[in-house]
Formats: sequence, C-alpha cells, structure tokens
Amino acid sequence: MLCSCYSLAQNSVDLSIFKLKAPTNNPGKKAVKRIAAKEKKASQKPAAAQVKKEKRAEAFRLHEEAAVLALPPDIDESTQASSGRPRSEVMDALTVEVESKTPSSRAYRCVGDGCPKVFNPRTVARVLAHSKRCLKLSSALRRFASQHSAATSPGARAEELSRGLTAAQLAPPAQPTEFFGAADTKQVRERYAALLDLAIVKLFSAAGLPPRLADYPEYKEVFRLAPLAGPHYVPAGRTILMDNHIMSEQERVRGLQLAFLKTQTRLSVSTDGGDIRCGENFYTIHTSTADGRSFILEGVECTLVSHTAEWIADTVMEAMKTVGIERFIAASSDNTGNTRGFRRIICERITYLPTYLPTMLNLPDPNHHLNNTMKDVLKLLYFKLYIKILRTTLKTYSQSKPSKRMLKGLRKTQKTGRGLESIGTTRFATVTLSGVSVKRNMSPLRDLSTNGQVEIKKYNGYFIRNSPKSLDFEMKLNQLIAVTEGMAKAIQCLEAASCNPADVYLLWLAITAHLKVALAESLLPTDVCNKIRGIVNLRWKEFFVTNPGHGIYLATFYLNPKYVKSDIFKNPNAVAAPTITIPGTEKAPEAPIGVRHAKTFFTVGKFLFEQATAEIEHGIDPVLTAFKPKKKAFADKFKLQFTAYAQGAFPFNTPLGNTHPLDWWRALEGSEHGGIIASLALKLYSAVPHSMADERTVSVITWMNPVLRNLEKVSTVFSFAQIRGWYRDEMKQKALADGTTKTRAAARPNPEVKFYNIQRDIDGIIDEDADEEQDDQDVDEIVDSDNEFTAATGAGDMEARPLRVDWQDEPQADIPPSGVLTLDAKIDLESTLLLDVLADEPVVGKRSLDVGMDQGFAGMDEDEDDGSGFDELTW
Repeated sequence: MLCSCYSLAQNSVDLSIFKLKAPTNNPGKKAVKRIAAKEKKASQKPAAAQVKKEKRAEAFRLHEEAAVLALPPDIDESTQASSGRPRSEVMDALTVEVESKTPSSRAYRCVGDGCPKVFNPRTVARVLAHSKRCLKLSSALRRFASQHSAATSPGARAEELSRGLTAAQLAPPAQPTEFFGAADTKQVRERYAALLDLAIVKLFSAAGLPPRLADYPEYKEVFRLAPLAGPHYVPAGRTILMDNHIMSEQERVRGLQLAFLKTQTRLSVSTDGGDIRCGENFYTIHTSTADGRSFILEGVECTLVSHTAEWIADTVMEAMKTVGIERFIAASSDNTGNTRGFRRIICERITYLPTYLPTMLNLPDPNHHLNNTMKDVLKLLYFKLYIKILRTTLKTYSQSKPSKRMLKGLRKTQKTGRGLESIGTTRFATVTLSGVSVKRNMSPLRDLSTNGQVEIKKYNGYFIRNSPKSLDFEMKLNQLIAVTEGMAKAIQCLEAASCNPADVYLLWLAITAHLKVALAESLLPTDVCNKIRGIVNLRWKEFFVTNPGHGIYLATFYLNPKYVKSDIFKNPNAVAAPTITIPGTEKAPEAPIGVRHAKTFFTVGKFLFEQATAEIEHGIDPVLTAFKPKKKAFADKFKLQFTAYAQGAFPFNTPLGNTHPLDWWRALEGSEHGGIIASLALKLYSAVPHSMADERTVSVITWMNPVLRNLEKVSTVFSFAQIRGWYRDEMKQKALADGTTKTRAAARPNPEVKFYNIQRDIDGIIDEDADEEQDDQDVDEIVDSDNEFTAATGAGDMEARPLRVDWQDEPQADIPPSGVLTLDAKIDLESTLLLDVLADEPVVGKRSLDVGMDQGFAGMDEDEDDGSGFDELTW
C-alpha cells in the first residue's frame, strides 16, 4: 500500500525543479575574501586604540611579574622540617613551602608557575578553594583539587555515612523532641519552644535578616534536621562554613551538574560579563538543556585579563570540554564586539583554534537587540521633553515621603492598582514600564498637583487637571506607550527559559503588526512615523537578514505544524531569499503540489539541507550520521520527507493541538518516514536563542553582593550562586514530578507565546494584597543623572557596565526614514494570529489557519551505499 501511494505521489509531482549544490567543507572564494577583508580591517585599527590596548596588556603583564618577584624564595626540600603533622599528598601536590616572615609559622605558595598566591597558614580548605580555579595550574591539577574538594563536602560526607546503615537506623526517631532533653511534661516542651522562638528573633535582629527568610524551605529544613543530629551537634563557625562546607559543596554540585549534562544532547552555551563591589570582573558561562533548564558551567574571575573575543572563546571552549563539545548545538550572547566575535570564532572555522564546530548555531541575544530598537525610538527628539517630565515626576515622588504617602492613599481610594515604577539601568524596557505606571496613576497624580498638595518642579502644569499642558502630556505619553509597549511585551515573553527561535520570529512579526496599528491610530506626525518605521526596518534587517545565523528563525517557525500553511505569509517568502537560477533557463521554480508559500519552502529547505549535511559529517545524531556512508541517497530522503511535511502528508498529518512542537517532533524522532526532518526540528527547537540565564545569574550575584558584603570575591559569590541554582532546580523538578509546583507564566510551558499570562508585569495589579507587597518597590531606583534623556534611554542597557566599555554596540548612523514597513509587503500584519500574540486578552478576528492536510509522499525505498559525496538537492 505504501509503495502504491509513493508511486501515485511521484507521478503527480515534478521533482526536477532546481538544483542546490551540497555545501562543502572547503571555504569558497567569497569566504576567503571575507576573511581577508576582516583581517585587513583589523590591521587598519586606529593607532591610538591599538596603543591603548597594548599598554593595558603590558600593564597586566608587569603587574603579574611584580607579584611573582615579590614571592619569598622556596625552601629546599632537603632542609624542610621533618617534625610536626604527617605530610599530605594533596597539599604537597598543590603547594610549595617558602620562607616565612615569622619564625613561628610556615608559609606555602601555589605550585602553579607564575601564581602569586601564598598560604599562611596552609589549610586543606583554603588550598583546594584556590587550586580548583587557579589558571596557572594544569587542567589535571585543577581536576585533582576539584575531586578532593568535592569528596570533603557535607553532602558527600552524608552520603558516605549513610552507607551500611539499616532502614531503621536511617528513619527519623519517633520522638525528635529528645534533642531538648527529657520531655517529661508539656510545660517543659512549651518552655523550650518559647526559648527557641526567642533565639530565632535574636538571630534575625542581630544579623539584620529579612523576615521573608523564614518562609524559605531551606530554613525550615534546618529545624527539621537539627533534632535528628543529636544533642551534641555544634554548628560550624564562619571559617569552617565558608572555607570548607560551602566551597567543597560547590565542587560536589559542579560534579553532579557535569554528570547530568553528560547524559544530555542538543545543549546551548551562553556567556556574559559583570563585576562585583570589591572591584573584580567576571564572566559567566551557562549551559541550557532543550527543556529550558540552565546550569552555571563556570564563573571566571578576569580582572587582569583583556576580554578579547579570542580570550572569551578559549575560556568558553574549556568549559564546554568538561561536558563534551560535541553535545552543544548553539552559542548565544549579547552583541557587543567581543561577544559577537566569540560566537563567530566558535561557529566558524578559525585557524588559531584546534576545534571546528560547523554544527553550532550563532544566536545573538534577541532581548538586547530589541531593547536597542526601543532605545532608537526613545531617542527621537519628539519624545525628549516627555521622557524628561516622566523622570522628574518619578524623582519627585521618590524623594518626598509625604508625597509618596498621599499618592498611596489616593491609589487605594481610586483603586488604580500598582504605584509608580522607576526608570532603572538593570532591566529592559523600564521607560515604557514607567510610562505605563504614570498613565495608570494619572488621576491621583492630577488630584495632588491640582490641589496644591504636591508640586513637580518646572513641570507641575502638566498635571493640573483639564489644563492644555496636562492634556498634551497625556496624549504624548499615550503615543510613547503605543509605539513601544509591543516591544516591552515581547521582551517579557522572550525572557522565558523555554523560549525558542520560532518564538523570536513570531514575536517580531507580532511587534510589527502591533506597531502598524499604533502608528495608524496614535496621531503621531508623519515624519515621526516614518522615522519609527525606518528604525524597525533596519533592526529587522540586522537580525533576520544580515545576521550570520538568521536562517534558523524562519526555519524553526516553519517547522511548527501550525504555521506551515498559515495565512501569515502574504506572499511566498518572509525574507529576501537569494534568487535560484537553473542553468539554461530563467524560469522561477515551482513548489510541489500541495505546498504553499513556495519561496519560503525553498529557503527553509536550503537551510535545513545545509544543517543536515553538516550534522552528517560532524554531528552525533545517529539518525543523520547513519547517512555518512550513503551521502548520495541522502538528498532524495531529505527531499521526500521535507516535501511530505510541507504538504501535511503522512507521517506529518497528526494535529498539533495543545502539544508543544518539541514534543510533537519527539514523537517522530527516529521514524523511517520522518526521522530526518524530526532530528533537524529537534535541534532547532532545542536551541536556546538568548543569554538570559547569564542575566539571571548576574542579578542573583548583585542581590547576594550588597554594600555590607562589598569585600566578597568572585569565587565566594559564585559558590553561593552555583549551589543555590542546583538545589533550586532540584526542588523545582521534584515539585513538577509531584504536581505541586506553581508555574510562573514567564516559564511558559505552553506551546504558544501569549502575553495574557504575564500581563501583570506590564499593566500592574489590582488586588490589595499584591499592592501592599509592591509598595516597598515603588520609585526606588530612579536614575540620578544630569542627562535625564541619556538616563532614560539607557534603561536596561546591560552593556553599559565599565567592564564592557571598550566593546559597546556599534553606534547607528542616521537611520533613513521609511513610509512603509518592510514586512507589510510580505506578511499579513492584520492577521488575527499576530495581533493575538501581544494582546491583553484573546482577539476574536476574521482569519483562521488553513490546516487542511493534503496527501503527499508516504513511503521511501531502501537505500544503498552509493558514493562518498552528497548528491545535489533536486526537487
């Protein structure tokens, strides 16, 4: 039956339409010219910048040499004291004894060549904490130190002590109150309970701990386990807790992470930089799994290192090797010069790196790019005055406690929802969020200014009820929100851990659809509308046309069964595809019968075929690598399966329903008639297209490194962050397995991106309990800057840290205005599907998806080994 269907379909479709040459491993002439042009451009770098870079590198080198020269001389092994404690193999392998400044103590230095670290006194915990991260040691010695550190952690000791005990011994005692002594009477127990409550109050008061700590499950776990430890348990002091327990547990957690990651494939890697209060710089390196779980691979202290693209690439590659480079499919980061170069080095063939990863996907962070698009819009002169009014208003209510109290009272009376929100520098889209908060509270703000209770310096007239200035400010504020809220909502969606490249593409289409409506209804001047269109057109082109990895977004979107035949595409292609000309004719290719949007079909097919051939040669997917000895047959197999998918034929005719596309494709993984396309779809849907894992870790580090802890080192804060991340993920996975988790909307396990469930973050909240919880966070992060316009438009600019000052995003030249949106000619921007994505509530519209399934190719013949090269892709 399958054979007859195959013959029937083959007779009804002309497959000889055009030819695509299979990609080769050797770079072509264009690639050679491109590399030569880059090298020429690098050699023409301005002399001043090059001199500055060389001076900085020389300063780092001299500083390191001076530190090494200042080390005391080594003590000859034959003259070392033979008395005292027994020698330790671990300590002897990692340290060398040096002359001590005081006769009563002995000093040791790190054995690493050029490392200035000296231990006095030398303890196992201190030596292991340094040695497991010392870049002056060989990788073998670092692993040696890590293994010994992990073996001494509390978790490892607990596991070791559990061995050999019976089930009865492992079970908690029936009367844990015996920890407090003989519990003879109820009065005795109540007394001890009161004393324990008092001790907790003293601890929170003396240490200044926030009361919410008492709700942490980890806090409750302490008191659950304390009685089981027995009456003789003595809590560790600061030194033992930090140098021994925490640092060794970090190594154990790291080992558990690596053990888990080595069971995974299709991993993504990301990186970002930051700094802490003690003045040290660092880079984070994260890996993310296909289902959105992220782990800290490494936190590298790099204060005295020049953060070049080559250095970042080398550092990230070393971290990837601990898991297995072949397991990674994508690299993501923001788009500063050095991080952009890091992705290029990893994803392309570079002569000075020993490893070539042709299967890696180059994914710039879409949140940073979208935030920069918003900044371009907000920098328009038309909005400058109103952003200044916005900032001054927020500053007034932030600095005046009586004003803030009066506003709070009116908010509760008028039930306006959440209070004012600040313009900050640590989040994306805060200008829009602040504008929405002022709009939400416009009525109480006007009441306070009109009644003379609050005066906003220089701009009070803009809040006098029914005045022309007030009406003008309200209209301009509405216009600013209208043209930027779509981007702000999209950023909220793109921050989700489960975000994939298809979401990036869909959200950009939704942004453009939202903007088209906003420009038509907001009454903005024509020249301002044209400038905004020009900005959006340019930023779209940067990300989806000229970006080196742009093909993945359309391809992943097309591989969602819901969209393959949708009416979103107004004409066959959503991006400018290269023209394909058949030798001897200029006739445009025609798609197989039953395939809609021909050029999109050909564009996606070309991208997928190139990905497939790279995976066959260099990947580890068994479905694709099986074609390594059968390369000539692969083109036919690929052609049949991809055409069947585009037609909606077997085995691709199962309705998607509420299933996530990743799970839909997993059902076809390894199948005879859909395995090739399924493997490619799983790779694309598993790629994490952003570096939000790094952003979240930097936020955690900032939270863990307040002013009162400004002497903490990078190694300290990363140990806390890594332990916290592992056990929080473990807790979440257990809750998911038990069905007891309260999943946030931003985590978005749903198959589609919708803004409905995260509307709270943009529009505020109404319930009184939530309002009370938010009060302490209102207007407390106002940027205090003489240049209020720069402060406002700099909101969320994560590249603005001093660490990254030499590699800022390249400034945009004058952006040409445009009377039309580029996508308007290619995408149906009035599609209900697009308008629904960023809407505050479901949109009921005129359009529906055409999901009818046509019959197509259903069978494939057995293939044989027919050569060593890939055949041409012929439809």
